[in-house]
Amino acid sequence: EDCSFVSSNLKSTKADVVYKINLYPAADGIGPEVAYIYTLVEHQSTADPLMPLRILVYQTNIIYRHLAKYPQDALKLPLVVPIVFYNGERSPYPYPCNIAEMFADIELYKKVGLGKFDLVDLTVMDDDQIVRHGKVAALESTLKHIRDRDFLKAIVAIVSAIEASDRAGIERDSLNAAFQYVIDAKEKDEV
Repeated sequence: EDCSFVSSNLKSTKADVVYKINLYPAADGIGPEVAYIYTLVEHQSTADPLMPLRILVYQTNIIYRHLAKYPQDALKLPLVVPIVFYNGERSPYPYPCNIAEMFADIELYKKVGLGKFDLVDLTVMDDDQIVRHGKVAALESTLKHIRDRDFLKAIVAIVSAIEASDRAGIERDSLNAAFQYVIDAKEKDEV
């Protein structure tokens, strides 16, 4: 499989080997389940303190290229296994090989990490619960009700949330920025 791609800085990069692995049995019972594993082999003749970040960019590019070719795999991302061959003058290699080591607070990084996020699902939240969120209540309520057809019901919930945000000490500039964001999002949604 051709695994070359062009990164944003227009350098050609190659994922040297792609393994397609059949896992048995498939969830639907029809044929084997498929998994893709890419290896990314990189040669480095100078020590680069940002190498883990660069590798992360390469891995992400390979995954996006894979998804462009196999859009049905959106929930089954391929693994990208990077290997860097280093032959620079400085010995041993003086910089981290793990992106976690590049963050100022490794323990905080372990809690936050990369590629995962906390979800605030407004679609399942009760309006009373949103009001208890203080300064962000106005934004959350407006976002939740942005598509409501029953404007009267929506405006009552939004006003209640604005009052809660005000009581929590939200600054007017922050409130205005929240509403501008919602207005811009609504306009893009309607295009």
